[in-house]
Amino acid sequence: MKRFLSVLFVIMLITGISYAEDYSSKTDDELYAIQDAVRNELTKREMTTEGNILIFEHEGVSVYLTGEYSYDYRDALNLDAIIINDSDKEFSFYTELSVNGWDVYSNSAGIEAHPHKKNKDDININISDAGIKTYEEIEEMDFRISFWFNDDAGNHYKAEPFTLHFPLKK
Repeated sequence: MKRFLSVLFVIMLITGISYAEDYSSKTDDELYAIQDAVRNELTKREMTTEGNILIFEHEGVSVYLTGEYSYDYRDALNLDAIIINDSDKEFSFYTELSVNGWDVYSNSAGIEAHPHKKNKDDININISDAGIKTYEEIEEMDFRISFWFNDDAGNHYKAEPFTLHFPLKK
């Protein structure tokens, strides 16, 4: 059995080498695109491993909430987000939110990410619109994300609503 597995491993290794891609024939732009794709994949794996919450994924675009948040002087809750764009196009999105069943103002219109890049941004939520004053009073939050590629801004994609129940468990 060990001999069979050893032979199988050698065959797989030889087959893998023969199909290896020749990177020396790639242009600089192609190599940088491969490098960006690898970095983005590593970031996605890190996001999942650390328990971050995927709230949107479509056509190579992923949006994660990190679980970090802050308040600002306008009674706004700022949720830290990581946006990963594995597509070949620049895109933008905005969020419509409700907190505890109340539609709330969200200052997240036009968050963008360039092709094959990552972006850290905040999703700002006016929690006083829901009649609450602190993060701890949130029971549930509904996200409705609208998304478009900037070269085709006439076509919007509306994601299915995504609900987070609080307190968040990482």
